[in-house]
Amino acid sequence: MRVLSWNLCKRADRAEGIGAALLEAQPDLVLLQSVTLPLFEGLRRFLSQLGFAATASSIDDARSAGKHAANVIAGRWPLLRMPSGWAGGGAPQRGWVQRYNRLRRELVPWTGVAPRPWELLRARAETPWGQLDVINALVATGMRNPWDKVKTCDALATTLASAPRRPRLVAGDLGLPKREGADGFCGFGVGSKGRGPLWEEAELALVGPAARHGLLDAFRAVHPFVDAPAEHSVRTDGAPRRFDHMLVSAELVPEEAEYRRDWSEGRGLSDHAPLLVSFRVRSEWSYEAVAPTGPTF
Repeated sequence: MRVLSWNLCKRADRAEGIGAALLEAQPDLVLLQSVTLPLFEGLRRFLSQLGFAATASSIDDARSAGKHAANVIAGRWPLLRMPSGWAGGGAPQRGWVQRYNRLRRELVPWTGVAPRPWELLRARAETPWGQLDVINALVATGMRNPWDKVKTCDALATTLASAPRRPRLVAGDLGLPKREGADGFCGFGVGSKGRGPLWEEAELALVGPAARHGLLDAFRAVHPFVDAPAEHSVRTDGAPRRFDHMLVSAELVPEEAEYRRDWSEGRGLSDHAPLLVSFRVRSEWSYEAVAPTGPTF
């Protein structure tokens, strides 16, 4: 199984080049972020040429909220868009949310739900091996939407940690870490004005050794830090950073993984390099029953 994740940065004028790149890669499943309606329309014929049977999109949700871009999942197998979260119930007032509300003292307290739900798209893919839970995530930048980023990280990490066990793939532009070293990840909470431990805790619950969900970092499974310490998918403030990730359950075994910076830095198709991963799929897939209630995005 070949899976590609790519933040397209709303580049509707690059639709032809992006489509040609997708045909070159021949993925089985793609997760695209920052896709506008004109860009999506420009990519449709390329997705059709790939033999993709279905797409799921949150673009209409974004437009209803007055926004122009959202996420798209497309693949060779039937896709069913799923509700955010796991059972449609409201997120509980867990400890992190209570601490946030005490710290921020906003007029309307935060309930734990992600503030930009159109940037978290979930679908069920009916693959030849079984049902795969697919989540396409775009986490808002901390510069423009500082606490939206933290809320999204916490909502997604909590949902994943509370989810029933099943084959799962989460990919997208997560907007972190700030730094990556042999001893772990550093988020944007450390050394950042007005942020601090609460911010750092929310970010690192999603990526890195302290992540709460138990999913595998597909790129680092193939390229440990000692072998590829300088790898990056985008540059922010002049610094190379690995913001784009693919997290998977044990049913998917990463065998090859690469950031196609020749598509971003070379061809100028997006600010972000796509992450392309090839998996060996285990034959035994296991599923837990869905809990009757649970947190949402």
